Amino acid sequence: MNRCENKDVLELSLSDVNSIYDDIDESVELHNKDYNPLKYNKYIKYKMSALNLIDAYKSEQNQKTALTNIKWYAKIKDYFFIKFYKNQVELKEKMVPKFFYPINKSL
Repeated sequence: MNRCENKDVLELSLSDVNSIYDDIDESVELHNKDYNPLKYNKYIKYKMSALNLIDAYKSEQNQKTALTNIKWYAKIKDYFFIKFYKNQVELKEKMVPKFFYPINKSL
């Protein structure tokens, strides 16, 4: 996303716009089979992203901001991910494999 010369316009890259079409639910057709809706969870994701962009754009006028615009988020982000990956490693160590390879003990 880039800012254009006009302060009121946000420019989205073509790949971002095209990625929206990957999330279309083709099993449902609306309005004389002319339209296909987004999958519900993707629709909500895009709505929340748009709301966060709008809130972050004029944050001095709004009370809300996007989570990525909060100054302390970067400070705790690394701590959170370190804890998350430590937990993932601990879980992998505790997991019992579901299959075993036969080993020839005569060697």
